[in-house]
Amino acid sequence: MKVVFISNFINHHQLPFSEEMIRLIGDGYRFIATEPIAQERLDLGYEDMNHKYDFVVCTYDGEEQNRLAQKLIDDADIVIQGG
Repeated sequence: MKVVFISNFINHHQLPFSEEMIRLIGDGYRFIATEPIAQERLDLGYEDMNHKYDFVVCTYDGEEQNRLAQKLIDDADIVIQGG
């Protein structure tokens, strides 16, 4: 099974879900971050986790990552889209 979670950036709210998905389906789970975390969030104490975990693909890191994200979405059995 392939599951993709798309959101602006990964944070402490999504991390437990992501870690459980990794435990359950391993490499079948990927998180797609569409933008870097805003400075105002960092100032509030949020951690920039977009590059901390191997399962996160950052579409804003270039065309190669953007193409990878699109392929992951196209091939996924389940796509979860955050707001």
